[in-house]
Amino acid sequence: MVNSDVQENKMVVVPTGHIVVNAKWHSSELTTLLKSKFKVLLMGDIGTIDLYPSTATGLIYLPESDLMVETSCYKKRIKKLHSSTAIQQKYVFMEVNNRTQHLLSEIQQWVVIQLKMKLLCFSSTEEAAHMIVQLVMLAIKPHGNPFTTTSTSANVHQPLDSSVLNLVREFKGVGSSRTGTLLEKYKSVKNIIDAPYGELVEVVGVSAAKNIHDSLQI
Repeated sequence: MVNSDVQENKMVVVPTGHIVVNAKWHSSELTTLLKSKFKVLLMGDIGTIDLYPSTATGLIYLPESDLMVETSCYKKRIKKLHSSTAIQQKYVFMEVNNRTQHLLSEIQQWVVIQLKMKLLCFSSTEEAAHMIVQLVMLAIKPHGNPFTTTSTSANVHQPLDSSVLNLVREFKGVGSSRTGTLLEKYKSVKNIIDAPYGELVEVVGVSAAKNIHDSLQI
């Protein structure tokens, strides 16, 4: 039996336009959705890492069912990802709903502040699949990451802190389901801030557009 630390520290080469998925998810809805977009390579020897959207990117996928088990179980998986020397971009995907909301603050504090990794929240399997597709696309088109902001002075892409994602998601009338839509259309938080009110209405509706406009326009 191969030590799991060795598995997480070995290089997993992901062909362009493909995604490597841990074999334990072979019959999941997530895998089915990803198969409709890209070629999925199922692998059973990648330790606790759930998906590799690219060679340098690995993520832990935490749906509600995983979050409801003993805390030490998913924390052990996250620690394995954090300690991996083969993965440069490390993501934790967490399902947030009425039953898991109480865990968000603690997990965010640990993953983002202490471990310095990226935490992305989703409210449905479809939304998680959409965000994973964006990570695969990032490997194909490195300058198209919707999870980044753009510096106005140097036009340099910088990682978007998960707290900013949470800010967009928590606007009244927006929520998790429309956060991906906003970031897909506008690419950065700055573009959301600068978007005309009428355009925001077309994207998220009158009520949500008013909340975004009133909160972000200075």
